[in-house]
Amino acid sequence: MLKHLVLAALILPACVADPADDLDTETQAVVRHTRIGMSAPATEWNDRLAETGAVYARRIFGQLASFESSVRLADSELAANRMPILSFKIPDDDWAGAANGRYDAQLHRLADALDALPGRVFVTLHHEPTGDGTAASYAAMQRHVLPILRAPSNVLAGVIVNGFWWSAQGQGYTDAEIAAWLPPDVLSLSEVVASDTYQGGTTADPGENAGVKIARMSAWATRVGVTQLGIGEYNGLDAASITAAGDAVLADPRYVFAACFNSNENNRPGVDWQLTGARLEAFKATVARSRQ
Repeated sequence: MLKHLVLAALILPACVADPADDLDTETQAVVRHTRIGMSAPATEWNDRLAETGAVYARRIFGQLASFESSVRLADSELAANRMPILSFKIPDDDWAGAANGRYDAQLHRLADALDALPGRVFVTLHHEPTGDGTAASYAAMQRHVLPILRAPSNVLAGVIVNGFWWSAQGQGYTDAEIAAWLPPDVLSLSEVVASDTYQGGTTADPGENAGVKIARMSAWATRVGVTQLGIGEYNGLDAASITAAGDAVLADPRYVFAACFNSNENNRPGVDWQLTGARLEAFKATVARSRQ
């Protein structure tokens, strides 16, 4: 009972202090921060962390059928004062099966395992859904699974969608198009609405930076009444774009977390996502500003 009374405080809105945040020993006041973190493959994590210094969230990917290893990693991340941002997928993108209860037993076991963790975590099922199924099928899945995942008091359950939905360019979605994926009832079940948001183009010919999309996501959230936001991953092609993304996140206190992808694993011609040089320094500056 005592555990649940203590953890109940962890799902209060973003303006309320998180017990995992820093305690100012002189004023004895807890200061709430957006958790600026990082995403990197497990094989690279320690090397990237040595380059960035302390970060305060970590993106963790896993499969629902074998969630245990991800939960163990989340436990160790909490011990390191980093908020786990957990993303799970189901076999063959079986959204209809999830909506019809096919994975309920696994989802309940996952929820129980997350409930046993000693701190606040975020969890989602199927990030970046565009291209993997229909909007109606995605909404039906979230309508069914979110009540299961959000039941533990230390868990923030929600969605991580595609950041380009908020582009100011032609590929951006209208509010009505977003509502097809995230209708009002799904928004009300989502304790955090997040996106994965990258800069387009190449280093030689950069496109719209992530900061534009993040700021437009904030404006959308105001229009539809979303109270907690997140950025599952972001990155930019130069230092200015990394700074712009950080500025957009830190300008809106509704952002609970934002993790910069830091690896060359997903490089494409003309793009290197590993943080080096001025881009690394720009990210480190965002982390520092988030703790002020």
